[in-house]
Amino acid sequence: MVHVKAAAKINLFLHVTGRRDDGYHLLRSLVCFSDLHDVITITGADDFSFSVSGQFCGLLGDNHEDNLVVRAAKSAAEITGCDLTCGIHLEKNLPVGAGIGGGSADAAAVIRGLLQYWNVDFSGHIKRAILQQAASLGADIPVCLHGSAAIMSGIGENITAVDIPKNLHALLVYPAVHINTPEIFKRFDSSFNLSWDNDFTAKLQNVQKDDFYTLLDNAQNDLNAYAVQIAPQIGDLLDDMKAFSGCRMARMTGSGSSCFALFDDAAKAQAAREQIKKIRPDYWAEATIFNAA
Repeated sequence: MVHVKAAAKINLFLHVTGRRDDGYHLLRSLVCFSDLHDVITITGADDFSFSVSGQFCGLLGDNHEDNLVVRAAKSAAEITGCDLTCGIHLEKNLPVGAGIGGGSADAAAVIRGLLQYWNVDFSGHIKRAILQQAASLGADIPVCLHGSAAIMSGIGENITAVDIPKNLHALLVYPAVHINTPEIFKRFDSSFNLSWDNDFTAKLQNVQKDDFYTLLDNAQNDLNAYAVQIAPQIGDLLDDMKAFSGCRMARMTGSGSSCFALFDDAAKAQAAREQIKKIRPDYWAEATIFNAA
């Protein structure tokens, strides 16, 4: 039996840097991971099966053949030549369609879990083939396979590891509204953001926390304004979070709708969670740690 955690992916900033001839937008994003996670469990079986449980399992629908976990599993089996004779179970603890890469994290986790189950090394031509196929399945899957803080660029295929501060205390909130990512990019009509160059990337290496917050203040989420057009409650939520005692910064992650706030310690993050649950009880909100040691 193999258990693999599928951690929530957080975009600490997200810049839209261009657009390819095929219409796909180019991004540059600083990504880290939360200690909040789904769980993939793989067990031996005579045939393939896929099952789900957990708080948000009901939002996945009944067509499991189209589930990204199943597609990633079948792709990994084809690339490695291994038999997909196992049971895969997804414990869905993270909200669906929330901008925290839940589906991509689950797909990356099942790939890692199957390689362990099959005793296949994630290296050489296997790694190259899996990363190429992963990028075609979902732009966030390569960085989720990387699994630690990184600059993600291009359409998600370029990953540069960075050594940012550990144990960032945070509040993560999903305001119970789904944002369609293609719709966000369809609306995007701003100038491309070229403000974050390689010199800034170098500054992230071994940066101290206060300097790190300064760097983040000079970045943004270029999709935020367009998400607020679709769901104004995102803007209201960010205003709430910025007003909490000890909040160092608050920002939407990914294409939304989840938002996060960073704090200096766990007590302030927990206090903020209690406040948001009082004023917005229908929202999913959890105190968490980003980039845990």
